[in-house]
Amino acid sequence: MGKDCFQRILDIYDTLPKQQKKIADFVLTGFSEVIYFSVGRMAEAIGVSAASIVRFARTLGFTGFLDFQEAFFEYHKKLHSPGGRVQHLMEGLQSAEINYRTITEKEIRYLQSSVNRISDDTYQKAVDLICKAHTVHILGVGPNEMLGSHLAFRLRRFSVNCFHHTHGDSLLTEELLSLQSGDAALAYDFSRVSNELKIFIDIMKKKRVPVILITDIPNPAITKDCELVFCAERGPQGSFHSPLVPLAITNALLVGVAYKKDKKALQTLELLEQYRQQYYYNKTGEKHET
Repeated sequence: MGKDCFQRILDIYDTLPKQQKKIADFVLTGFSEVIYFSVGRMAEAIGVSAASIVRFARTLGFTGFLDFQEAFFEYHKKLHSPGGRVQHLMEGLQSAEINYRTITEKEIRYLQSSVNRISDDTYQKAVDLICKAHTVHILGVGPNEMLGSHLAFRLRRFSVNCFHHTHGDSLLTEELLSLQSGDAALAYDFSRVSNELKIFIDIMKKKRVPVILITDIPNPAITKDCELVFCAERGPQGSFHSPLVPLAITNALLVGVAYKKDKKALQTLELLEQYRQQYYYNKTGEKHET
């Protein structure tokens, strides 16, 4: 029911009155608080009455706050722990589905879904933001670090100044002290809104730095503060998620940047090759002795 509740909030979000929207924003972005806060503490944190939260729970089809909270707890326990995700995946598969063709065909469906959901206008605007930025700040923490590292590695080779933020503690805020006008940001965040993403976007908003968000669930409480949003299909919530679509979006952005940068990118790559020849390899391709 927690999963259904989460989707139900997204479905009715635009129709909710202002007070109910505040509660929805809190629930969508503060999953763990919903599980562990009392109704009084949650009401205080949001700035609404406890009665408003109970009414919100009933709007979603629950008998009251405790019923609502228990559903979220069960959802979190089953689908947001590593073991729970794998168990959920295994329970949903038949033995006949554990073969390369079936698994790959699912990946292809996710990729096709993203093609239909992402407009070329969004893509071109994202490429322009990256190319024109003084520095691109990339948020890729935890399991998203691989995607952020891939993007940063390639952007540097295409003569784009960038900083990959991988820390989830106070170091993130320290790293963002260098943020300035003319910068741009790109964040990877999936399944639920991480605390790092909330901090990252809040600081970008204060500094008026545009954010490109790559996510699987476009959460209105977060996307309203993003310049551009790419929806990356990764499979059902709680399943063993596929990294294919987020990586494909990343690669598409890199191709667009390389094309726009053109001569500048080539100059950077040529300089890199010069450094390699000078410092690492001799004319026969063998490594210099150190």
